[in-house]
Amino acid sequence: MNQGESSPDVASPPAEQCQRSQHRVESELEALRAKHADLQKSYTALRSEFDLQREKLERAAEEAAQLGRILEQSLNEVYLFDADTLRFLKVNRGARQNLGYTMDQLRDLTPLDLKPTFTAEAFAELIEPLRLGSEKHIIFETGHRRMDGSEYDVEVHLQMARFQGRACFVAIILDITDRKAAEEALRERERAHVTLINHLPGAAFRSGNDREWSMQFVSDGIALITGYSARQFLEGVVHLGNLIHPDDQESVWKGVQEAVKKRESYQVVYRLVCRENSTKTLWEQGEGVFSPDGELLALEGFITDITELKEAEEALRNLYDFNENLIATAQNIVLVIDPDGRVVRFNPAFERLSGWSLDEAEGSDWFETFLPKRYRAQSRRLFDEAIAGELGQWDLIPIVTKDGAERKMDWRAALLKDSSENLVGLLCTGSDVTDRLRLEQEVINASEEERRRIAQDLHDDLGSLLTGIDFRMKALTNLMSKRGHETEADSSSEINELVREAIRKTRTISKGLHAVGSHPDDLKVALNELVERVRSESDMRCQFRCPKPVLIGDAIMANHLFRIAQEAVNNAVKYSGGTQITVSLSDSDTHIALSVLDNGTGFERLDQEPRGLGLHTMNYRATAIGGFLRISRGKEGGTMVACNIPSCATDASTEDSCWTI
Repeated sequence: MNQGESSPDVASPPAEQCQRSQHRVESELEALRAKHADLQKSYTALRSEFDLQREKLERAAEEAAQLGRILEQSLNEVYLFDADTLRFLKVNRGARQNLGYTMDQLRDLTPLDLKPTFTAEAFAELIEPLRLGSEKHIIFETGHRRMDGSEYDVEVHLQMARFQGRACFVAIILDITDRKAAEEALRERERAHVTLINHLPGAAFRSGNDREWSMQFVSDGIALITGYSARQFLEGVVHLGNLIHPDDQESVWKGVQEAVKKRESYQVVYRLVCRENSTKTLWEQGEGVFSPDGELLALEGFITDITELKEAEEALRNLYDFNENLIATAQNIVLVIDPDGRVVRFNPAFERLSGWSLDEAEGSDWFETFLPKRYRAQSRRLFDEAIAGELGQWDLIPIVTKDGAERKMDWRAALLKDSSENLVGLLCTGSDVTDRLRLEQEVINASEEERRRIAQDLHDDLGSLLTGIDFRMKALTNLMSKRGHETEADSSSEINELVREAIRKTRTISKGLHAVGSHPDDLKVALNELVERVRSESDMRCQFRCPKPVLIGDAIMANHLFRIAQEAVNNAVKYSGGTQITVSLSDSDTHIALSVLDNGTGFERLDQEPRGLGLHTMNYRATAIGGFLRISRGKEGGTMVACNIPSCATDASTEDSCWTI
């Protein structure tokens, strides 16, 4: 072995030690690494748990803050006050706003400052069960006083809690002002309801569905009906079923049972034998009361005494029967027309006159069915005015029978209303005056003929005689003057003047007796002379208007029109109290119109105007020539007498237009 080489035996022990040390170090390092990994896992787990707990705490804090905000913003009042000192710790905004205090002000106050009805002893006694733990929660009602002194009703929910490590009370306050008002209103309604029931003209009841009608409730009104008190019925001393008249008990029972079976309300009328043995007639209405499963629990209803009503109904029925018999047997016509102008009913007298039965005519248009064509427009206008409350003149409007004949009718009309003053229609009564008017026409025609004859005699005989005397007196006066008998001549001249005045009077009388001649223009001339005469003989300002010639070839028609105008003018002069009269005459394609208007006081009530001979005669004359007379107030006051003659009447002869029988 060379000197520089190492011997294996010498180098071996240190190397092994180094290897062992290295292995040990590596083992320890591996252990440290494993321990570090475990520590890292533990740290990660702890960190996760810490983050989780922090999130929970943050969430709880947020929830607590949110709950605080909710309580702060709650509409209910929330109070937190110390269990020992009773001073307020927290009061939410709703309470502060309602009370009017700030939080700083409230911290110096206790619940006793808000509750004027409580003393310290009473409040201590109230909260003692909460202090001892015998009660978890108490509720009571009291009043709260605001800072301004006003008070309001509250309901207090009170319990104990811990706040910031100390015992305290939590109070949730409900403002029950509205509820109290509603309860008071409900009590008032109940009181009024009971008062109303007890003062009704009858009795409210609740009874069993048995033949005795055993009462479970009945109002005090039962005493006025039966003579027995409500208590006697409720205690079973007396039963309504036993008081019902024996002849009515079975029908009442069956009527009620049928209605109950159908679950319908019932109405029964029966006689009741009262305490003083008098018999009354009762009306009862009721219905069954059922449980949710359909079981009949009771009957509820109302009973009232209708004895007087039944007696009144009987009297009314008798009166109705009497009126019906009176209408049925009346010789005059009775007619009812509804507001639309349709026939509602008429009596047998009209059936006999018109030839129409009520079944045929009911509902038909009165004007189209029963009136001559020339009268329809005027009659409908009169009808509309009557329905509106202005009843005018209804005399002498003819009707047409079923076979086409005309009958002259004298009408009277009145508004027909029901018990509530609602308009039902027009009630008309009429009488057939055809034959009477024929005789009257004959009399008037004879009178006109006699007037004409007398006028002719006055004009031809007396007028001629007076004219002859006038000539002779003139001659005698001249002769006396020539012979120098001046005194006698003067006397003769005076006599001559009287004769001439007699001639003028005779002509005036003759003209008045037969004012209208046969010439078509004579009516205009006669009316103008009438106006001139009135103007000269009275203080009235009288004028005649006729814008264009009105030619009437029928002398009888012209004379009737003149007599109408003459009568109207005379009435105006005598009775109107006016200062002016206007006579107008005109014609058109549809009618001839004559009117006399004054500016006097007029009729006080047109629906109650005087029906003297003059007015009746004017109306007759208008009807006789197929015309229509209307008397009304003028637009500016006074009285208007107007006669309109349809063209169809002027086209036909007077006899044909008036007496179509």
